[in-house]
Amino acid sequence: MQLAPIDWWIIALTLAVTVGLGLLMSRRAGSGEQEYFLSGRDAPWWLLGLSMVATSFSADTPNLVTDIVRKHGVGGNWVWWAFLITGMTTVFLYARLWRRSGVFTDVEFYELRYSGPAAAVLRGFRALYLGILFNVVVMATVCLAAIKIGAALLGTTPMETIVLASIVSVVVAGAGGLRAVLLSDAFLFLLSMTGAVAAAVFALGAPGVGGLDGLLNAAETSDKLALVPLPERGATGEWTPESLDLFVSALVLPLAVQWWSLWYPGAEPGGGGYVAQRMLAARDERQARSAAQNPFFGETILPGCERGCFARKIDKKGFWTKRALPKWCPLKNHTPKIRNSARQTRFLSAFTETAPAIGFHERNRQNVSRIEVAA
Repeated sequence: MQLAPIDWWIIALTLAVTVGLGLLMSRRAGSGEQEYFLSGRDAPWWLLGLSMVATSFSADTPNLVTDIVRKHGVGGNWVWWAFLITGMTTVFLYARLWRRSGVFTDVEFYELRYSGPAAAVLRGFRALYLGILFNVVVMATVCLAAIKIGAALLGTTPMETIVLASIVSVVVAGAGGLRAVLLSDAFLFLLSMTGAVAAAVFALGAPGVGGLDGLLNAAETSDKLALVPLPERGATGEWTPESLDLFVSALVLPLAVQWWSLWYPGAEPGGGGYVAQRMLAARDERQARSAAQNPFFGETILPGCERGCFARKIDKKGFWTKRALPKWCPLKNHTPKIRNSARQTRFLSAFTETAPAIGFHERNRQNVSRIEVAA
Protein backbone atom coordinates (compact mmCIF):
# COMPACT_ATOMS: atom_id res chain seq x y z
CA MET A 1 0.00 0.00 0.00
CA GLN A 2 1.39 3.38 -1.00
CA LEU A 3 1.27 5.92 1.85
CA ALA A 4 1.53 9.67 1.34
CA PRO A 5 3.95 11.78 3.42
CA ILE A 6 1.04 13.03 5.54
CA ASP A 7 0.27 9.43 6.49
CA TRP A 8 3.79 8.86 7.73
CA TRP A 9 3.66 12.11 9.69
CA ILE A 10 0.45 10.99 11.40
CA ILE A 11 2.01 7.64 12.30
CA ALA A 12 5.18 9.27 13.63
CA LEU A 13 3.22 11.84 15.63
CA THR A 14 1.01 9.13 17.15
CA LEU A 15 4.05 7.12 18.29
CA ALA A 16 5.77 10.25 19.59
CA VAL A 17 2.77 11.34 21.66
CA THR A 18 2.32 7.83 23.08
CA VAL A 19 5.98 7.49 24.07
CA GLY A 20 5.99 11.08 25.32
CA LEU A 21 3.17 10.34 27.74
CA GLY A 22 5.19 7.48 29.21
CA LEU A 23 8.30 9.59 29.65
CA LEU A 24 6.31 12.55 30.99
CA MET A 25 4.72 10.41 33.71
CA SER A 26 7.91 8.52 34.58
CA ARG A 27 9.02 10.76 37.44
CA ARG A 28 5.59 10.72 39.05
CA ALA A 29 5.30 6.95 38.59
CA GLY A 30 8.59 6.48 40.42
CA SER A 31 7.34 8.18 43.57
CA GLY A 32 5.87 4.98 45.01
CA GLU A 33 4.24 1.64 44.40
CA GLN A 34 0.71 2.99 44.71
CA GLU A 35 1.42 5.68 42.15
CA TYR A 36 3.03 3.23 39.74
CA PHE A 37 0.47 0.42 39.93
CA LEU A 38 -2.69 2.42 40.74
CA SER A 39 -1.96 5.99 39.58
CA GLY A 40 -2.18 7.12 43.19
CA ARG A 41 -5.78 5.84 43.50
CA ASP A 42 -7.05 9.20 42.30
CA ALA A 43 -7.92 8.51 38.64
CA PRO A 44 -11.30 9.95 37.55
CA TRP A 45 -14.03 7.54 36.48
CA TRP A 46 -14.23 8.83 32.89
CA LEU A 47 -10.52 8.22 32.28
CA LEU A 48 -10.70 4.75 33.80
CA GLY A 49 -13.77 3.94 31.73
CA LEU A 50 -12.14 5.13 28.50
CA SER A 51 -9.12 2.98 29.30
CA MET A 52 -11.30 -0.09 29.89
CA VAL A 53 -13.01 0.32 26.53
CA ALA A 54 -9.75 1.08 24.74
CA THR A 55 -8.06 -1.98 26.23
CA SER A 56 -10.83 -4.22 24.89
CA PHE A 57 -9.90 -3.16 21.34
CA SER A 58 -6.91 -4.91 19.80
CA ALA A 59 -5.40 -5.27 16.35
CA ASP A 60 -7.43 -8.38 15.59
CA THR A 61 -10.79 -7.32 17.03
CA PRO A 62 -12.24 -5.33 14.09
CA ASN A 63 -11.44 -8.07 11.62
CA LEU A 64 -12.80 -10.76 13.95
CA VAL A 65 -16.15 -9.05 14.51
CA THR A 66 -16.48 -8.13 10.84
CA ASP A 67 -15.84 -11.75 9.86
CA ILE A 68 -18.51 -12.92 12.33
CA VAL A 69 -21.08 -10.59 10.77
CA ARG A 70 -20.13 -11.48 7.21
CA LYS A 71 -20.62 -15.18 7.96
CA HIS A 72 -23.48 -15.20 10.48
CA GLY A 73 -25.04 -11.76 10.40
CA VAL A 74 -25.38 -9.35 13.30
CA GLY A 75 -26.89 -12.08 15.51
CA GLY A 76 -23.58 -13.95 15.41
CA ASN A 77 -22.18 -11.35 17.80
CA TRP A 78 -23.97 -13.01 20.71
CA VAL A 79 -20.83 -15.12 21.14
CA TRP A 80 -19.38 -12.07 22.89
CA TRP A 81 -22.52 -10.02 23.58
CA ALA A 82 -23.25 -12.69 26.21
CA PHE A 83 -20.51 -11.11 28.32
CA LEU A 84 -22.95 -8.28 29.01
CA ILE A 85 -24.22 -10.45 31.86
CA THR A 86 -20.81 -10.44 33.52
CA GLY A 87 -20.53 -6.72 32.79
CA MET A 88 -23.79 -6.04 34.64
CA THR A 89 -22.73 -8.06 37.67
CA THR A 90 -19.44 -6.16 37.75
CA VAL A 91 -21.17 -2.77 37.57
CA PHE A 92 -23.98 -3.40 40.02
CA LEU A 93 -22.30 -5.75 42.53
CA TYR A 94 -18.54 -6.06 42.38
CA ALA A 95 -17.10 -2.67 41.37
CA ARG A 96 -17.56 -1.13 44.82
CA LEU A 97 -16.18 -4.25 46.49
CA TRP A 98 -13.04 -4.26 44.38
CA ARG A 99 -12.29 -0.68 45.37
CA ARG A 100 -13.14 -1.40 48.99
CA SER A 101 -10.69 -4.30 49.14
CA GLY A 102 -7.66 -2.01 48.98
CA VAL A 103 -5.49 -4.54 47.11
CA PHE A 104 -2.95 -3.56 44.47
CA THR A 105 -3.77 -6.27 41.91
CA ASP A 106 -6.53 -8.79 41.39
CA VAL A 107 -4.27 -11.76 42.24
CA GLU A 108 -3.47 -10.16 45.60
CA PHE A 109 -7.11 -10.69 46.46
CA TYR A 110 -6.43 -14.42 46.93
CA GLU A 111 -4.43 -13.70 50.08
CA LEU A 112 -7.23 -11.46 51.30
CA ARG A 113 -9.87 -14.12 50.72
CA TYR A 114 -7.80 -17.06 51.98
CA SER A 115 -4.94 -17.38 54.46
CA GLY A 116 -1.76 -19.29 55.10
CA PRO A 117 0.73 -20.83 52.68
CA ALA A 118 -2.04 -22.21 50.48
CA ALA A 119 -3.21 -18.68 49.68
CA ALA A 120 0.31 -17.63 48.70
CA VAL A 121 0.69 -20.70 46.49
CA LEU A 122 -2.65 -20.01 44.79
CA ARG A 123 -1.69 -16.38 44.22
CA GLY A 124 1.67 -17.36 42.76
CA PHE A 125 0.13 -19.99 40.50
CA ARG A 126 -2.47 -17.58 39.13
CA ALA A 127 0.17 -14.92 38.57
CA LEU A 128 2.41 -17.30 36.63
CA TYR A 129 -0.43 -18.96 34.72
CA LEU A 130 -2.13 -15.73 33.66
CA GLY A 131 0.99 -13.58 33.37
CA ILE A 132 3.09 -16.02 31.37
CA LEU A 133 1.17 -18.92 29.86
CA PHE A 134 -2.23 -17.37 29.15
CA ASN A 135 -1.02 -13.91 28.18
CA VAL A 136 1.60 -15.37 25.83
CA VAL A 137 -1.20 -17.02 23.87
CA VAL A 138 -3.29 -13.84 23.88
CA MET A 139 -0.38 -11.64 22.84
CA ALA A 140 0.58 -14.09 20.11
CA THR A 141 -2.81 -13.70 18.41
CA VAL A 142 -2.66 -9.91 18.72
CA CYS A 143 0.91 -9.75 17.43
CA LEU A 144 0.02 -11.93 14.47
CA ALA A 145 -2.75 -9.50 13.54
CA ALA A 146 -0.35 -6.56 13.96
CA ILE A 147 2.21 -8.29 11.73
CA LYS A 148 -0.35 -8.82 8.97
CA ILE A 149 -1.68 -5.26 9.21
CA GLY A 150 1.84 -3.81 9.30
CA ALA A 151 2.83 -5.79 6.22
CA ALA A 152 -0.28 -4.73 4.30
CA LEU A 153 -0.31 -1.05 5.26
CA LEU A 154 3.31 -0.17 6.01
CA GLY A 155 5.32 -2.84 4.24
CA THR A 156 7.18 -3.73 7.45
CA THR A 157 8.65 -7.13 8.22
CA PRO A 158 7.35 -9.17 11.17
CA MET A 159 10.46 -8.39 13.21
CA GLU A 160 10.20 -4.64 12.54
CA THR A 161 6.54 -4.60 13.59
CA ILE A 162 7.11 -6.54 16.82
CA VAL A 163 10.23 -4.60 17.84
CA LEU A 164 8.63 -1.19 17.28
CA ALA A 165 5.40 -2.11 19.05
CA SER A 166 7.29 -3.68 21.95
CA ILE A 167 9.51 -0.64 22.47
CA VAL A 168 6.53 1.72 22.58
CA SER A 169 4.58 -0.56 24.95
CA VAL A 170 7.52 -1.10 27.32
CA VAL A 171 8.35 2.61 27.50
CA VAL A 172 4.76 3.63 28.23
CA ALA A 173 3.97 0.93 30.81
CA GLY A 174 7.46 0.46 32.25
CA ALA A 175 8.38 4.10 32.65
CA GLY A 176 5.03 5.81 33.17
CA GLY A 177 3.10 3.25 35.17
CA LEU A 178 -0.67 2.97 35.13
CA ARG A 179 -1.23 6.73 34.79
CA ALA A 180 0.67 6.80 31.50
CA VAL A 181 -1.27 3.76 30.33
CA LEU A 182 -4.58 5.46 31.12
CA LEU A 183 -3.63 8.64 29.27
CA SER A 184 -2.26 6.79 26.24
CA ASP A 185 -5.37 4.59 26.16
CA ALA A 186 -7.61 7.66 26.06
CA PHE A 187 -5.52 9.30 23.35
CA LEU A 188 -5.34 6.22 21.13
CA PHE A 189 -9.02 5.42 21.65
CA LEU A 190 -10.16 8.87 20.54
CA LEU A 191 -7.77 8.69 17.59
CA SER A 192 -9.05 5.27 16.53
CA MET A 193 -12.67 6.36 16.83
CA THR A 194 -11.97 9.40 14.66
CA GLY A 195 -10.41 7.20 12.01
CA ALA A 196 -13.21 4.64 12.21
CA VAL A 197 -15.93 7.24 11.76
CA ALA A 198 -14.04 8.78 8.84
CA ALA A 199 -13.69 5.34 7.25
CA ALA A 200 -17.43 4.70 7.72
CA VAL A 201 -18.35 7.99 6.07
CA PHE A 202 -16.03 7.24 3.17
CA ALA A 203 -17.38 3.70 2.77
CA LEU A 204 -21.03 4.77 2.85
CA GLY A 205 -20.31 7.37 0.18
CA ALA A 206 -18.58 4.91 -2.12
CA PRO A 207 -20.21 4.22 -5.52
CA GLY A 208 -22.69 1.38 -5.37
CA VAL A 209 -23.43 1.69 -1.64
CA GLY A 210 -26.01 4.47 -1.79
CA GLY A 211 -25.56 5.76 1.73
CA LEU A 212 -27.17 4.28 4.83
CA ASP A 213 -30.59 3.80 3.21
CA GLY A 214 -29.07 1.95 0.30
CA LEU A 215 -27.06 -0.15 2.71
CA LEU A 216 -30.09 -1.24 4.72
CA ASN A 217 -32.24 -1.95 1.70
CA ALA A 218 -29.63 -3.85 -0.30
CA ALA A 219 -30.41 -7.43 -1.21
CA GLU A 220 -27.00 -8.52 0.08
CA THR A 221 -27.89 -7.45 3.64
CA SER A 222 -31.45 -8.76 3.80
CA ASP A 223 -30.43 -11.97 5.58
CA LYS A 224 -27.93 -10.30 7.91
CA LEU A 225 -30.10 -7.83 9.81
CA ALA A 226 -31.54 -10.00 12.59
CA LEU A 227 -30.21 -9.12 16.04
CA VAL A 228 -31.18 -12.58 17.32
CA PRO A 229 -30.20 -15.67 15.28
CA LEU A 230 -33.48 -17.59 15.55
CA PRO A 231 -34.00 -20.94 13.80
CA GLU A 232 -35.53 -20.75 10.33
CA ARG A 233 -37.71 -23.20 8.42
CA GLY A 234 -36.75 -24.42 4.99
CA ALA A 235 -38.89 -25.20 1.98
CA THR A 236 -40.02 -28.48 3.56
CA GLY A 237 -41.21 -26.73 6.73
CA GLU A 238 -38.45 -28.19 8.90
CA TRP A 239 -35.79 -26.26 10.76
CA THR A 240 -32.71 -25.82 8.62
CA PRO A 241 -29.52 -27.34 10.09
CA GLU A 242 -27.55 -24.14 9.45
CA SER A 243 -29.96 -21.94 11.40
CA LEU A 244 -30.16 -24.45 14.26
CA ASP A 245 -26.36 -24.65 14.50
CA LEU A 246 -26.11 -20.86 14.57
CA PHE A 247 -28.92 -20.57 17.12
CA VAL A 248 -27.22 -23.00 19.51
CA SER A 249 -23.61 -21.92 19.02
CA ALA A 250 -24.13 -18.16 18.86
CA LEU A 251 -27.04 -17.65 21.27
CA VAL A 252 -27.94 -20.61 23.51
CA LEU A 253 -24.45 -21.68 24.58
CA PRO A 254 -23.08 -18.16 25.20
CA LEU A 255 -26.10 -17.14 27.27
CA ALA A 256 -26.43 -20.44 29.14
CA VAL A 257 -22.82 -21.46 29.72
CA GLN A 258 -20.12 -19.30 28.20
CA TRP A 259 -20.67 -16.08 30.14
CA TRP A 260 -19.96 -17.70 33.51
CA SER A 261 -17.63 -20.57 32.58
CA LEU A 262 -15.19 -18.91 30.18
CA TRP A 263 -12.29 -16.85 31.48
CA TYR A 264 -11.96 -13.88 29.17
CA PRO A 265 -9.69 -10.98 30.15
CA GLY A 266 -11.81 -8.26 31.70
CA ALA A 267 -15.11 -10.08 31.16
CA GLU A 268 -14.99 -12.83 33.77
CA PRO A 269 -17.78 -12.72 36.38
CA GLY A 270 -17.04 -9.96 38.86
CA GLY A 271 -14.34 -8.36 36.76
CA GLY A 272 -10.63 -9.08 36.84
CA GLY A 273 -7.37 -8.40 35.08
CA TYR A 274 -7.17 -4.96 33.54
CA VAL A 275 -10.78 -4.13 34.51
CA ALA A 276 -10.11 -4.82 38.19
CA GLN A 277 -6.85 -2.87 38.04
CA ARG A 278 -8.70 0.21 36.86
CA MET A 279 -11.48 -0.14 39.42
CA LEU A 280 -8.81 -0.39 42.11
CA ALA A 281 -7.32 2.89 40.86
CA ALA A 282 -10.57 4.84 41.23
CA ARG A 283 -10.87 7.67 43.74
CA ASP A 284 -13.68 5.96 45.64
CA GLU A 285 -16.23 3.18 45.37
CA ARG A 286 -18.76 5.29 43.53
CA GLN A 287 -16.27 6.26 40.85
CA ALA A 288 -15.20 2.64 40.52
CA ARG A 289 -18.78 1.72 39.64
CA SER A 290 -19.11 4.65 37.25
CA ALA A 291 -15.89 3.60 35.52
CA ALA A 292 -17.16 0.04 35.14
CA GLN A 293 -20.25 1.36 33.36
CA ASN A 294 -18.17 2.70 30.48
CA PRO A 295 -17.08 -0.63 28.96
CA PHE A 296 -20.60 -1.95 29.60
CA PHE A 297 -21.82 0.92 27.41
CA GLY A 298 -18.95 0.83 24.96
CA GLU A 299 -19.03 -2.90 24.33
CA THR A 300 -22.64 -2.69 23.12
CA ILE A 301 -22.81 0.58 21.21
CA LEU A 302 -19.34 1.61 20.12
CA PRO A 303 -18.64 -1.58 18.15
CA GLY A 304 -21.26 -0.43 15.67
CA CYS A 305 -19.11 2.61 14.93
CA GLU A 306 -15.58 1.47 15.65
CA ARG A 307 -15.71 -2.17 14.59
CA GLY A 308 -18.71 -2.33 12.34
CA CYS A 309 -17.46 0.11 9.73
CA PHE A 310 -13.98 -1.28 9.35
CA ALA A 311 -13.78 -3.69 6.44
CA ARG A 312 -14.52 -3.48 2.76
CA LYS A 313 -17.82 -5.29 3.25
CA ILE A 314 -19.30 -2.34 5.10
CA ASP A 315 -22.74 -3.41 3.94
CA LYS A 316 -22.57 -6.41 6.24
CA LYS A 317 -22.06 -4.45 9.47
CA GLY A 318 -22.61 -0.70 9.20
CA PHE A 319 -26.28 -0.84 10.09
CA TRP A 320 -25.43 -2.11 13.58
CA THR A 321 -25.27 1.40 15.02
CA LYS A 322 -28.74 2.33 13.81
CA ARG A 323 -30.32 -0.79 15.21
CA ALA A 324 -28.32 -1.12 18.43
CA LEU A 325 -28.47 2.42 19.79
CA PRO A 326 -32.21 2.54 20.58
CA LYS A 327 -31.99 -0.81 22.35
CA TRP A 328 -28.89 -0.31 24.50
CA CYS A 329 -28.69 3.42 25.24
CA PRO A 330 -31.10 3.32 28.24
CA LEU A 331 -28.83 0.83 30.02
CA LYS A 332 -25.94 3.27 30.37
CA ASN A 333 -27.59 5.48 32.97
CA HIS A 334 -29.66 2.79 34.66
CA THR A 335 -27.87 2.28 37.96
CA PRO A 336 -29.81 1.06 40.99
CA LYS A 337 -29.40 3.36 43.99
CA ILE A 338 -29.96 1.97 47.46
CA ARG A 339 -31.07 5.00 49.45
CA ASN A 340 -32.91 3.34 52.32
CA SER A 341 -30.58 2.27 55.13
CA ALA A 342 -32.67 -0.81 55.93
CA ARG A 343 -32.51 -1.97 52.33
CA GLN A 344 -28.77 -1.39 52.28
CA THR A 345 -28.37 -3.37 55.50
CA ARG A 346 -30.27 -6.33 54.07
CA PHE A 347 -28.27 -6.12 50.84
CA LEU A 348 -24.91 -6.22 52.61
CA SER A 349 -26.04 -8.93 55.00
CA ALA A 350 -27.28 -11.12 52.17
CA PHE A 351 -24.11 -10.50 50.22
CA THR A 352 -21.97 -11.53 53.17
CA GLU A 353 -23.88 -14.74 53.81
CA THR A 354 -24.58 -15.92 50.26
CA ALA A 355 -21.34 -14.99 48.50
CA PRO A 356 -18.50 -16.36 50.64
CA ALA A 357 -16.09 -16.35 47.71
CA ILE A 358 -16.12 -12.56 47.69
CA GLY A 359 -13.97 -12.59 50.78
CA PHE A 360 -15.07 -9.32 52.37
CA HIS A 361 -16.94 -10.92 55.25
CA GLU A 362 -15.49 -8.97 58.14
CA ARG A 363 -15.46 -5.65 56.31
CA ASN A 364 -19.04 -6.09 55.15
CA ARG A 365 -20.19 -6.98 58.67
CA GLN A 366 -18.50 -3.84 59.97
CA ASN A 367 -20.28 -1.80 57.31
CA VAL A 368 -23.61 -3.43 58.22
CA SER A 369 -23.03 -2.63 61.89
CA ARG A 370 -22.28 1.01 61.10
CA ILE A 371 -25.40 1.29 58.96
CA GLU A 372 -27.57 -0.29 61.66
CA VAL A 373 -26.18 2.12 64.27
CA ALA A 374 -26.76 5.08 61.95
CA ALA A 375 -30.32 3.90 61.24
